[in-house]
Amino acid sequence: MLDPARSFITVPEVLDTIETMADYKLNELHLHLSDDQGWPIAITNEVRAEGDTIDYTRLAEVSGATAVGPTRATTLPGVTGYYTQDDFRTIVAAAAAHHIEVVPEIDAPAHTNAALHALPELNSSGSFPAADPLTGTTPVNTTTSVGESSLDAANEASYTYIRHVVNQIAAMNPEGRLLHLGGDESFSTTAQAYRTFMDRALTDVASTTNSWRRPLTPVVWNEAASRSSLPTAPTYSRPGATKPLPPGTWPPMTARSSSS
Repeated sequence: MLDPARSFITVPEVLDTIETMADYKLNELHLHLSDDQGWPIAITNEVRAEGDTIDYTRLAEVSGATAVGPTRATTLPGVTGYYTQDDFRTIVAAAAAHHIEVVPEIDAPAHTNAALHALPELNSSGSFPAADPLTGTTPVNTTTSVGESSLDAANEASYTYIRHVVNQIAAMNPEGRLLHLGGDESFSTTAQAYRTFMDRALTDVASTTNSWRRPLTPVVWNEAASRSSLPTAPTYSRPGATKPLPPGTWPPMTARSSSS
């Protein structure tokens, strides 16, 4: 996995990684495209759903300018920046040339501080952290702490946002079969709100097709395997299992693997 959301990774650096992956015959590149600290992919307002007034260009313009700050491990701040849609297509094409599939991750309902910081519509009574009353959005977060942010499962804009972003990412990733929805470390989300959100969002992802009209398979971290109702057939990360499991063969999940 590459994590340009916390600290931006340039296109040449990603392309170098793809070349190295090809040398080792690795065939999946997990790109972490959203988190609390930053948002590294341009999303446009094209093909918004009827009635959708969210300005998605703010995701990259506002939260592409933020990154993780200095940590206990380093005094250096993270790198800010974002991929244009042409940049992302370049990465996808380079990966495909080496038979590598790009697996984008749009994390939710937690790890969403950058989205909440950029989009006022996502800030509502059930979202966390609370919005700054002066700006109407969650303050920027440059720490490495996790679990404080959450989308509001009762806010229709949460699902409008997920559908629009997932549709645009899928359109730029024509051979992509998988879309990672995160689902990890939602410590500020109640159990019922988490289940409500994940059940609906997973269904939305599973009903999305890429530009080749192939349906996406949603991917989640371990928490979603035990905390959501799994209405679709997601894949999930666990020790020793990284590939889709057929419906009806999901083992009970209790332990968590390392996540985003």
